[in-house]
Amino acid sequence: MACHGGPKASPDGLVLSFDLANKKSFANSVINSISWNLGSGGATYYSQNGNTNENERVLGTDPFGKSSIVWETRPSGDGNADGGWNSDYFGIDNTKLYRFSVWVKRTSTTSGGTFYLGLYGNASGIRRTDNNAVEGNPYWDCRGTGGFEKDVWYLVVGHCYPYNTSYTGQHPESGIYTVSGGTTKVASINACNIGADVKWAGSDVTSAVHRCYHYYCGDSTTRLQLFDPRIDAIDGTEPSIATLLSGFTASRLANYNNDSIIGTFANTPTYSSANGGSIVFDGTNDYIQTPITGTYTQISFDFWGFFDDPTLNMLSREESAFGDWTSNRVHFGTRWTGSNAGMHFNVNGVWQTTPSTNLRYGWNHYSLIYNTVSNQKLVYLNGILSSSNVTNGSMVLGDFRIGVATTLNAYYRGNISNFKTYNRALTASEIQQNFNANRGRFGI
Repeated sequence: MACHGGPKASPDGLVLSFDLANKKSFANSVINSISWNLGSGGATYYSQNGNTNENERVLGTDPFGKSSIVWETRPSGDGNADGGWNSDYFGIDNTKLYRFSVWVKRTSTTSGGTFYLGLYGNASGIRRTDNNAVEGNPYWDCRGTGGFEKDVWYLVVGHCYPYNTSYTGQHPESGIYTVSGGTTKVASINACNIGADVKWAGSDVTSAVHRCYHYYCGDSTTRLQLFDPRIDAIDGTEPSIATLLSGFTASRLANYNNDSIIGTFANTPTYSSANGGSIVFDGTNDYIQTPITGTYTQISFDFWGFFDDPTLNMLSREESAFGDWTSNRVHFGTRWTGSNAGMHFNVNGVWQTTPSTNLRYGWNHYSLIYNTVSNQKLVYLNGILSSSNVTNGSMVLGDFRIGVATTLNAYYRGNISNFKTYNRALTASEIQQNFNANRGRFGI
């Protein structure tokens, strides 16, 4: 299995690859909710609909039973804009069909106001498919919140066609779904003010906005929760409806070229847009669970990591911990202080510690190579070989996590980006190639 390796990086033998700068880590969605942090008002890439106090991001239970950040509407009772968002404008290809979607759940016994899912297009905007008329305020669905059964998550889906389509109907997958109902729609979208579906109004439309609102609520007790907004190009690389219903969200990292999930967020690590995008771990309990398993005679780990200033209450502790500690199989991490300062690499209970000479605070590039064929265990820092040792048996992976050494309670504090795992041993030139591909992005 191969997946995307990033710009100019070596792609052969990749079994896991994610990069927060690459939207295809989220399976082709033009937008995602990785920027949502706990708090009030708007979020990065999402401007609030209504007052700050009417928009709150909280920890909730997502459609798949996991703890995730959801956007909760909290109406003031003024009967106007009561929560939700307008996304930023994001680039689109007006010759393509796109699917817009969002999950919605009513958590209150009260059911005031109206739910909306819609869009905007720049330039000439959006046309209806049924009569070709321009619609300046298009919505796929606008229904009273009582139309959603309490405490049930609904996936609401609409489509926007290429500008030059002659199609006049509604896409067969536009509709409303639940996890329990599977790919059989539980309801149709009501098409609100568009008649059927929509299309880009002309060849001048180059960007679009995802809109999701709670509006016209005259009470202050109704609550909606919103989750995982997406805009997916329907070009063969998109996740299917069945895949979205199985748990393919912004809290799940994806292989570039298929629907498989390669990582699931635990305890909500957050997102930073700096340096093109990275995942931020708080050093307390968050990590990414991966599905990597198997016995390897050759394997390579290649990633960029950011470590904070040591004055921030992190002296004499393990700054970075990763891997699969079950049965004492593999662990790697970085310690900044003490007699063992440097990069640690443990396989089958045998430690290798690199010198700290090449370490520096901020971003660093790490490549860890395990090769029983050549009997080498190697650690590269910023493209340079830092230390080497002999191997000690095949590497067995069964519970590989990014951000924690399993059972040790050693959690990583810092940022991770552009993480790759290969089922072969990278060469020195390939490691240098991976380092050079992104060193400018990370300021080295």
